[in-house]
Amino acid sequence: MIGFDLSRRRCCILIEFQPSSQANPTMWTHDHHVMQEYLYAHVLDDDQDLLTLLTLDRWLLLKTTHLDDVYKNKSFHYQIHRFQEHLLEQYQITCQISIGPLGQSISGIQESFESAERTLTAGKYANELHNIYHYADWAIALPLLIEQLHPYLEKRLHDNLSNLFDDPKFNTLSATFLSYCHHNMNLSKTARALYLHRNSLVYRLQKIKDITGLDLDQFEDCILLYVALRAKSNPVLFQEGKENVKQE
Repeated sequence: MIGFDLSRRRCCILIEFQPSSQANPTMWTHDHHVMQEYLYAHVLDDDQDLLTLLTLDRWLLLKTTHLDDVYKNKSFHYQIHRFQEHLLEQYQITCQISIGPLGQSISGIQESFESAERTLTAGKYANELHNIYHYADWAIALPLLIEQLHPYLEKRLHDNLSNLFDDPKFNTLSATFLSYCHHNMNLSKTARALYLHRNSLVYRLQKIKDITGLDLDQFEDCILLYVALRAKSNPVLFQEGKENVKQE
């Protein structure tokens, strides 16, 4: 009825805004139409592109493309980076953008949207420096995997590690181990990052071994513990592990 061909290939792009604490809420609401006009002028370059507001803080762009992967389109990448810069410069607003896979027809668009939603959730914790996430990014593959753990496996991991979770020093031990993994299981680098004596780090890792029965010198055991801790803990803990360990 309104001239949109739903058989065209499109990818779903989610834009989630985070107004700064200095941003004026009233102005933020009123400036929506200005930001929409910017997107229409600089990003929506096809008359089959669609833009809609899911909420005031989350928008959905259905981007029509002839390419196999819109994410590799340098021009599009520049456009959305420029949009982020424009928001920050003009409105003191940051935004995170998630790009789903290409989909065709209603079912394909639905799959792209669901993938973009999962990617946005995982991407928020995968890389704080870059706020554009693509469903195929290796950087968010692990957070996506952890987010979609089968409930049975998640329960098994939780039950097997309940002694560690109930330990009074769980937060310290968890943050220590996550930092150990983050530094590629290198004791010297981990100790320096946490401002710990090497012997203190070894003591903490040995305590984890004693509580869990896992051998942290074995890569497979480290994978199991890493996945279990990331599934249980707030993902922010992984980024803030250094501060938590220093405080305790």
